[in-house]
Amino acid sequence: MTDCPIDFVATLSDRLSSSPNDPTLLSQLSSHLNTLRASGTLIADSHHEELDRKGTDLWNLATRLKRESNANSASKNNTDKKRLALVRVFAFQLLDSAQKPGCLRSGARGENLFQSTVRLLKIANKAAKFCLEQEQVESCLMVLERAADYEDALSKLVHKLGTEDKALQQRLKMEYFELRVALVSRRGCYASLP
Repeated sequence: MTDCPIDFVATLSDRLSSSPNDPTLLSQLSSHLNTLRASGTLIADSHHEELDRKGTDLWNLATRLKRESNANSASKNNTDKKRLALVRVFAFQLLDSAQKPGCLRSGARGENLFQSTVRLLKIANKAAKFCLEQEQVESCLMVLERAADYEDALSKLVHKLGTEDKALQQRLKMEYFELRVALVSRRGCYASLP
């Protein structure tokens, strides 16, 4: 993998904070998102931890910016929200890319696997919901395609879970399927999702 998405993340936080209205940000974000998606299985082992850290930092920044945007009603324009939706999707993609190939299916310990999968499904659900709220249907679809793997992994763990964890798994599953239904409704068709 080239360091391009990683280098981009390093500057993205500063750009979002200092020049949130940068007109080139949306196109660059989309470009790097596509690069990251295309190279998802080619991530070098040495980058997994860094991607997780940067994805977490970016997710937290996006959450803070969303709260600030909600508090300041004057900044609630469609471009800002579209940009913020893409930032959240990009942060999720970083976190998703930080997972080592196959770690959701084998090789991880039960509790660590459960916690990691819950974390990513929660983030995916939040990102997808925000995308739907901003009418970013394709971005929502992109996130839900990956969320399907996390929901499936959690479903396969249900027999190993205690009562509280089963309740959490069921809640996340319901949120995921509600988002799928909402997405199909927004797309105006009955296309199948994974």
